[in-house]
Amino acid sequence: MRLDLYSTHLETLAQLQEIAKKHNCHINVSIGENHILGFDDYADSDDCIDMLIKQKLIKKNIAKKLTQAFDINHPILTHDNVCFELIEHLEDGQWKYNQMVYNVYLIHFELSEKIYPDIDNELEDWLDENCDSDYNNYYFYDEGTYTEIHGFKGVKTKVNVYREGMAVKNFGDLVCDYLHEPRIIKTY
Repeated sequence: MRLDLYSTHLETLAQLQEIAKKHNCHINVSIGENHILGFDDYADSDDCIDMLIKQKLIKKNIAKKLTQAFDINHPILTHDNVCFELIEHLEDGQWKYNQMVYNVYLIHFELSEKIYPDIDNELEDWLDENCDSDYNNYYFYDEGTYTEIHGFKGVKTKVNVYREGMAVKNFGDLVCDYLHEPRIIKTY
């Protein structure tokens, strides 16, 4: 995963660190790469189907029909994330982690029909709406992002992260709202 942070983003993270220090906390940012593919390897097809379900790209009943009617060939799945953390140092020596995780994924696979597949209208509609096809096969491709928030109890901030740089802004809003500090206002 490529993470593009410019001077404005870095300044915001430095300001957040100063705010966090006032509240006996600190800021941590980590990048996780979970590439589940290689030059000669392919992802597990179950992982691809699980990600489709998680992203609400397919219903469980249609996923079951899909795997019964088709062989999934050459599955590729990448899932990378950036984890922004506000770590609180509690009085009893424990730490409390508040996280905003920005995730980026890519799913690709080829579908080839099994012998005498059972393709009902619901599955056929899903294939028509979500796959490209040629004479023998269907091809599925999707990429996207989603954001998870853990902790930040009591904060009602809506997070809509659509690129890495905006993740810093949204994380800053969460931290400032949670610590009851004024938000950092910058143009990103």
